[in-house]
Amino acid sequence: MNPKVHITKLEESNSPQQHDERVEEIELAEFVKLMRIHFNIFSEQVAVRTNVIRLTGSPYEPSNPDCRSMQVTAHARGTRLSPLLIFAVLRKFDISVAEYQEAFTAQQKLVRAAPRLVRPEPAS
Repeated sequence: MNPKVHITKLEESNSPQQHDERVEEIELAEFVKLMRIHFNIFSEQVAVRTNVIRLTGSPYEPSNPDCRSMQVTAHARGTRLSPLLIFAVLRKFDISVAEYQEAFTAQQKLVRAAPRLVRPEPAS
């Protein structure tokens, strides 16, 4: 067996973007909302650091050893999450990329369909 070929295949199989599974960078607030609405994963801000949140899945008791919890650090002054961090969250909470992408698409459709408030022009 050619070791070079073996390494290439191993790297490809471990790639988070295998089979066109791409995830875009996302606003932290949008990600928190998406995880809460579509996957029942709640968040809370870590008291000391403004760019860190804790995501918690069911059961929602930190004292329970089966409780899934993860701290997430946002970048861009605490406003955005990178694709690699999103993949780590999906792995931690057993969410497939396809499920995430479906939820993301549904969320985007809701945002686009929401009525926009228009301010009336002041009378002259």
